Amino acid sequence: MAATTALIATTAALDALASQATGGHGGWMDHLLDGSWAPGMFWVFFWAGLLVVVTAATLWLMDERVSRVRKAEEDALEILKRRYARGEIDNREYSEKKRGLA
Repeated sequence: MAATTALIATTAALDALASQATGGHGGWMDHLLDGSWAPGMFWVFFWAGLLVVVTAATLWLMDERVSRVRKAEEDALEILKRRYARGEIDNREYSEKKRGLA
């Protein structure tokens, strides 16, 4: 948050210098403060887009984590089935461990 505030302050200061160099006309901040609707719409779309990107990234990361957990559970069940098929564990132990995985 502090970095964003510093960036905005720096940009405003640079715009003020550019505005002074051009005789007080032409700075981009002038357009943000002139009351027109276009800059306001820019910020609406900017924040909406940022919200969409953050939401999509969060959902994607959550899906990756869930799929990894699901894959680990499936791998454990496959190992259990192979151990049972080889006769390493009996029916009772297989049933107990299978219930523990579910």
